[in-house]
Amino acid sequence: LPDTTLEALAAEAPSEVLNLIVTNETRIIDNPKLIDLLRANPNLSADNRRRLIELVHDFVGKEAVTAKGAATDAAVSEEVLNELTLAAIAEAEAAGLDTSAPMSEEDLAHFDEETRRTPMFQRIMKLNVGQRLHLAMKGGSESRAILVRDTAKMVALQVMKSPKLSENEVTAFAAMRNVADEVLRAIASHREWTKSYTVIHNLVRNPKTPPGISMRYLARLGTRDLKILSMDKNIPEVVRRTVGNLYQARTQPSKKRAKKTH
Repeated sequence: LPDTTLEALAAEAPSEVLNLIVTNETRIIDNPKLIDLLRANPNLSADNRRRLIELVHDFVGKEAVTAKGAATDAAVSEEVLNELTLAAIAEAEAAGLDTSAPMSEEDLAHFDEETRRTPMFQRIMKLNVGQRLHLAMKGGSESRAILVRDTAKMVALQVMKSPKLSENEVTAFAAMRNVADEVLRAIASHREWTKSYTVIHNLVRNPKTPPGISMRYLARLGTRDLKILSMDKNIPEVVRRTVGNLYQARTQPSKKRAKKTH
């Protein structure tokens, strides 16, 4: 859509259309006028107003992403992308992602510290938002492991749209405690990814996963995993309580069987 049409919609459209506009953060960064138009629209939800506030605070008006910046000066050259991708392939094994379970606080801190020392992390930190968005789609596995934890949610979500993203990476991301809720929601909303038992198991065991998402997959978990989860004090209490009830329902003999025994 041309900017004029988008501006007209931002000013008068209903909430469903505004949701689509607000989630297109790249267009808003390129055209900050949309922010004032969206805020003036009485149909804008409280959640979308919060997202606009975060967007203004993190990006809008800053030198690296001023209007049109992400599409011109911020564009990553193919040479830079190729260099980053080759480095990612060479250093992918050094990322050390644990795909079997969410990391402990100590392991997470250690992993973050080790990641910050890698040449890839240091290169990525020199990129602006527009470049990181491009790298999220075009880069290698190690760059995605770094960018999925980017403080800019639009960058982290761009990683989840990468055509190069593998199931092993998704499994690892589902276990990470230092990713945005939106990343975990993106994983949970993808039908192919949630066919994997390990993915849904990691989502449920991840304390960062919203309880509403975890509850969807409890019935698919094995009895042994339910028992372990029922003793995990890191997950939300409502999830742990439900897991405990489900485990008891599976393991306790039914009343009919009890009567036959007597």
